[in-house]
Amino acid sequence: MKIRLVQHVSILWLCAILAACAAPYRTPKMNPEVSDFPGIHDALRIPGTTSADVILVHGMCTHSEDWVTTTNKELAQALNMTLEDIGPPIPLGDSSNPEQSSHEAQLYTAKMTGFGLTVNTFSILWSPISEEAKKALCYDVSGGNASCQSAGEVTTGKRVWANRFLKETLLDNCLADAVFYAGDVGKQKIQSAIRRGISWVLFGNQNDLCGEHAAVEIAPGNKGQAPLIFLTESLGSKMLYDTLSNTANSCGKANLHGFATALQRPIEVFMAANQMPILSLADRTSSAQGALGAAPDGAEQAQVPKDVTPAVNPVIDILKLSTSGGVPTSTLRQSQGAANNEVGVLAPRWVVAFSDPNDLFSYTLRSSVCKDGQTCGTVDNIHFSDVLVSNDWSYLFSFENPYSAHTEYLARTTASGIGQVVAKMVACGGRNYKQPCDPSTNRAGTDHP
Repeated sequence: MKIRLVQHVSILWLCAILAACAAPYRTPKMNPEVSDFPGIHDALRIPGTTSADVILVHGMCTHSEDWVTTTNKELAQALNMTLEDIGPPIPLGDSSNPEQSSHEAQLYTAKMTGFGLTVNTFSILWSPISEEAKKALCYDVSGGNASCQSAGEVTTGKRVWANRFLKETLLDNCLADAVFYAGDVGKQKIQSAIRRGISWVLFGNQNDLCGEHAAVEIAPGNKGQAPLIFLTESLGSKMLYDTLSNTANSCGKANLHGFATALQRPIEVFMAANQMPILSLADRTSSAQGALGAAPDGAEQAQVPKDVTPAVNPVIDILKLSTSGGVPTSTLRQSQGAANNEVGVLAPRWVVAFSDPNDLFSYTLRSSVCKDGQTCGTVDNIHFSDVLVSNDWSYLFSFENPYSAHTEYLARTTASGIGQVVAKMVACGGRNYKQPCDPSTNRAGTDHP
């Protein structure tokens, strides 16, 4: 009788624990509720398009080549395309300086093919730059983290497991990257590397930073030009758009033409683990006019409303360089009803921010651009969408692993059954991610519902 009672109690206890495990946003919640933002497949369906370029920038916390491999595999799977071999790393720095070589960023190129189309990815791994600086905190790491071996408890004293994890992983290894980037040295080194990576993508080399020597001329209507997709994570979003904006400013009016012209193609923006609102607190005095004060002929002048938070200023600056607008969604193509899916109006540009409400370092973005008297979340035909996701299970309705909550947006393998929803939404868009999406379907006809 006692044994059976114990079994019943154990079963009830187990059921209670399982019932208390939840992933409230296992099915993503979008704001607006029906977000018709386009995916990479939509970009590949633009008439005359045979390829798309994707720039990947990781966020804070130590990253390695594994991030490059995992992210590209997840993206290829979501696109239902074949991932070709990832190329060898390309150092983004002064290779003539041997002391710098072991602490410089790398660019990895890869190609995904399928349906007679190609997706080229360019993964910027900047983590090696901050690794040297973060080693100054190794004395504080008693249990070990991705940057430091265990130093024992001699200097740290005894820490309970949860506090040790939070301090030594989230602060000493992750938040340390943001602090490093906030300083002049860190900002200069990382932006220099990202700027070289962007130059490689736009001009085929890492030295032609403004494109002043590049023969980049866009045909009327930008037909045939590969759409450009930015897929960034966490701190990497701030780094990328700071770099792009600062590059445009530093090129000057005389040399800005090549840089701006290279960006005059359809652009999409996806930001995982969005940190822009908190990181922009350091930029409260920055001008809302940003990079486009010296916009070249054909590019729009920046008219960012003064009440828009600096969180979105650098993103708006760069998107406004794309005179061809964004990627048309399937719904927009249907509404036009034109032959060959031609869109008769400028397609809206989209900025999509993914965040897990239990991610300590993540913030929604749409509310930053909601203003009285205007359509909420829209600035100058640039649309902002938030997507709430759950990257891990929450236990006993009280705790979600803060590390996986911040780092599992694309891989998302920690929580069994959740799958790669973010990668699928990036591939297929907000309207079609629940169903198989194929960029070759009806490319010359009317979209399927």
